[in-house]
Amino acid sequence: MKKLITLIKVCLKDNMSIFKLKGNASKYKYLPFILALLIMSSFYINADQLMSVLDEVNLQYVIVTMFILGTTIMTFMEGIYKSSGLLFNCKDDDLLLTLPIKRSTVFFIRVLKFYVFELIFNSLFLLPALACYAVHVHPEVSYYLISVLSLLLLPIIPIVLSTIVGIVIAFLSSMFKNKNIMQTYISFIFIGILLIVWSNMGTLFDNLLENAKSINDIIIKVYYPAGLYVNLITNFKVLDLIIFILLHVIPFIILIISLKNVYFSINSKIKIVKKIGSHNKDTSLNIKVTSRGKAFIKKELKRLVNTPVYILNSCFGLVIYIIAIAMINFKIDMFKDMLTTQNGEVLFDITGNIPIVLLLIVVATSLLTNLTCCMISLEGKSINILKSLPIRPIDIIMYKVNTTLTVEVPIMIIGLIVSFINFKINIFIGLLLIICAVILPLISGLIGIIVNLKFPKLDAKDDTEVVKQSMSSFISVMVGMFLTFVSIGLVFKLKELVNANLVVLIATLIFAIIAYLLYLYAKVKGTKDFEKLVV
Repeated sequence: MKKLITLIKVCLKDNMSIFKLKGNASKYKYLPFILALLIMSSFYINADQLMSVLDEVNLQYVIVTMFILGTTIMTFMEGIYKSSGLLFNCKDDDLLLTLPIKRSTVFFIRVLKFYVFELIFNSLFLLPALACYAVHVHPEVSYYLISVLSLLLLPIIPIVLSTIVGIVIAFLSSMFKNKNIMQTYISFIFIGILLIVWSNMGTLFDNLLENAKSINDIIIKVYYPAGLYVNLITNFKVLDLIIFILLHVIPFIILIISLKNVYFSINSKIKIVKKIGSHNKDTSLNIKVTSRGKAFIKKELKRLVNTPVYILNSCFGLVIYIIAIAMINFKIDMFKDMLTTQNGEVLFDITGNIPIVLLLIVVATSLLTNLTCCMISLEGKSINILKSLPIRPIDIIMYKVNTTLTVEVPIMIIGLIVSFINFKINIFIGLLLIICAVILPLISGLIGIIVNLKFPKLDAKDDTEVVKQSMSSFISVMVGMFLTFVSIGLVFKLKELVNANLVVLIATLIFAIIAYLLYLYAKVKGTKDFEKLVV
């Protein structure tokens, strides 16, 4: 047991390097916690507003179960692409397997590391809801004990499910020659299928609403652990507590026992590199001249495509964008029903505010898609070579930002054009939305590169450590989430004052000013940070 505890400490400590800052960056050591508090404060404010409505009908527990359901779905979706980086292609596999440790123990440590990261992620969303419920209801001490236990247990089921899906994806990709690219494609296909299935769950929920006797009955039918949690905080029973614990612990134990051998078999196949004989090599010399900027962008795109954990982590927002645009264009009636009360009152008129809806989709998906937050760190020891090139630092910075535009802008513009044709958007507003589709990825790219220059991780052991466990990645995600909430709030505030077309115009001008200021900052401060980079 002592050896196991020591091994767990070493593995977790090694992967918690996100909180270790060196040199001048150490003065920003509290920044991640400040950003986390800002995010949690935003969710608490939203929960408090919803609670004011639920107080009137004495259904306060609904706020907690809503957050549990939402967080569970997010954990499962995020876990699918995160599992590829935290479970597979780990550099210390060879070392651990040579030690006198059971394979089940090694697999347990891998999943435990996965669990710790998801627990931190879940806490950002669940803690505000739990605190809001406590403030409004003033529950007994048992509520706090049950909530702490639930906070620890609730990530397990989505982690188990996403781990199984991750292993399936890894198994399928291991059968192809180019494993990295196939792993990326298969992961996106899985996520796309899940999003499409989820978007077509309206009929199922309608049936649940018709047949359920109460809201608690609905919750139990949709997600049984959430329903059990409601029973525990509203009408505590020891039997429910035992069932709740076993419901989470047993699947975790079964996962470790049943998949330990399959996991190592697949992991070994992923690491096999097929060698091509010399007779297959093309010995002819073919030199192709290209522009400097194009060469930089091609290099970054090649790295993106060949690093599954990088593309899945950075481009997940684009998948959401594609699904959201498809839903707005072909399933808009579902959103109308969701925003209409039982009394027929329309909470938000989507049809009359299509420009605002499209703007919000572009805002949210752009700010939550960040390719540049890892680009400097991924250079690693080759950063000295990059610095020695006869190119201005600001040009190198903008080449990396332009990679973001190359990936995001075409997808966004195609989606917007389809929407323009479908909803007959006038040319002026359409042009403004297209400008936003360029400016917002530019803002996201500049934020990512500025943060990465401030918090570089040039000594990482592998790409997963850079993408998943670096300070710049964490801060960029937090800043993107915070700016998304602020932008959405600003848009709705403007909507109360002016019409939809003016909202789009004002928002475009504000985003353009922000992009220009970020560029000036990158040109002055970013250049200095680039020149200070050392390995």
